Amino acid sequence: MKILIADWDSFGDRDIEEVFAAKGFDVVKSPYVESEPEAVTTKQLADFAEAIDTHKPDCVFSYNFFPPISDICQQKNTPYISWVYDSPYMHLYSTSIENPVNRVFLFDAGMYQILAGRGIETVYHLPLGVNTARYNRQCGTPDRPKKPGHLDLTTGRLSLESDISFVGSLYTEERHRLYDRLNPDAYTGGYLDAIIAAQKHIYGADIISPMLTDDIIVGMLQSFPYAVEDDVTMTAREFYAQYVLARKVTSVERSEILSLIGQLFPDKKTLLFTNDSDVRFQNVKNIGAVEYYKEMPDVFRSTKINLNITLRSILTGIPLRALDIMASGGFLLSNYQAELCEHFTPGEHFDYYEDYEDLMTKIEHYLSHNSERKDIAAAGWEKIQREFDLSDRVDVMLECL
Repeated sequence: MKILIADWDSFGDRDIEEVFAAKGFDVVKSPYVESEPEAVTTKQLADFAEAIDTHKPDCVFSYNFFPPISDICQQKNTPYISWVYDSPYMHLYSTSIENPVNRVFLFDAGMYQILAGRGIETVYHLPLGVNTARYNRQCGTPDRPKKPGHLDLTTGRLSLESDISFVGSLYTEERHRLYDRLNPDAYTGGYLDAIIAAQKHIYGADIISPMLTDDIIVGMLQSFPYAVEDDVTMTAREFYAQYVLARKVTSVERSEILSLIGQLFPDKKTLLFTNDSDVRFQNVKNIGAVEYYKEMPDVFRSTKINLNITLRSILTGIPLRALDIMASGGFLLSNYQAELCEHFTPGEHFDYYEDYEDLMTKIEHYLSHNSERKDIAAAGWEKIQREFDLSDRVDVMLECL
């Protein structure tokens, strides 16, 4: 089988190429750069179409779904497999999603149910997977761990070892601060603040979308207009819920949790790995962004408690970060997420918290119960080996061709 990969800087791009090659597939790549829709040039698309003509692949693959690639594949009658790991993801609302050549796999069952409920037949639900062979090469196994790498102190970086760590965005960067662009009237602003305050303490249920009444949406449109393109079916309600409010809830939640940890565990080493180097919390060391392939597995393996605080636009799905933590042999402490509890047993493979107080209690517990924590991390690693290997996920996707 010959597979053409749309080559962009995605998480997992090297892993999927390695798995394809291990299966004996002929893998070719064609560059695709898309930070914004207008960044995709006519020449780039022409080059991609030419790559299909030249290599005549059995299918095209990309992480995340790209309408221009789908349209090219439709013209060439070439199957297009995409695996979406981002949420929110506006391209799922493109009219190109219904191109018959598509096989669009969504990691979030909640989003799959929304799209399938609209009669879209080209979408499938498939939890994410990880390249266990790479993680085991780098981190070893629970019974034979490899010594983690250490960052060079001369460059201003610290040892990766810590008691508590969080890897991820706090959505404080300018491009993420969509909520700050709102300048609503007093009633609308107070209503939205109340939604945010309520949602950050509720796990397993989305109250944002149903709470956005028509009057509130009108108020938001007046201060922060949402102009939809002709080929995009995302409504104003969906945009405000997924891109504006869910992101704001997550930003507030992650910041409050890190602040609490710094206050309640001042003697513990807590590291934050995030893109915004200006973020500061008392007794929490902001290390900056972490490199996905070389550094991140060592962070997870070297941390006693790895936090997962899920972006609130992910309705039910298991974030890639949670799988990366367990694949590294690290201990995962997460918010409640429906699919995480469907595939893994709390207290056996990982653990979850119900609210801020419960999170602090469990941090204290697991920091003082080393054997229990290590046993849970080892069981999580074993579960990943059995049921979340990337090679098995590839087989499932190819069966749909």
